[in-house]
Amino acid sequence: MIEQSRTSLRFENDGTGRRELYLRIKAQSEAGVQQWGQVVFGYNAATERLEIPLIRVRKADGTLVETPPTSIQDLSSPVERIAPVYTDFRQKHATGFYRDVIDYCLDAENITLDDIDLIVRNC
Repeated sequence: MIEQSRTSLRFENDGTGRRELYLRIKAQSEAGVQQWGQVVFGYNAATERLEIPLIRVRKADGTLVETPPTSIQDLSSPVERIAPVYTDFRQKHATGFYRDVIDYCLDAENITLDDIDLIVRNC
């Protein structure tokens, strides 16, 4: 279950931008553990820089466990393994989350408006 989701975008005059995504997820069942036990973040390595400044687990007793940056793997995507010449798409993987609440934040830099599918404005 996604308890909280927040995305913010900022674009500069030169057309580049930054996207920040924050999610709080609670895996309540075995299906949730299967879906969120490993989180995968895709990005275009040729144009984007993806940072994961925060991944932490909230245990049932309220304690917070920070995930060290060294536990995040930067891997080639399945597409790159098949056709390495044709893609710059990569993935960052973080694993080891079970029936806990997961908080994570992503920062993607050098995005353009072409990277955005939909913009919704709340008035």
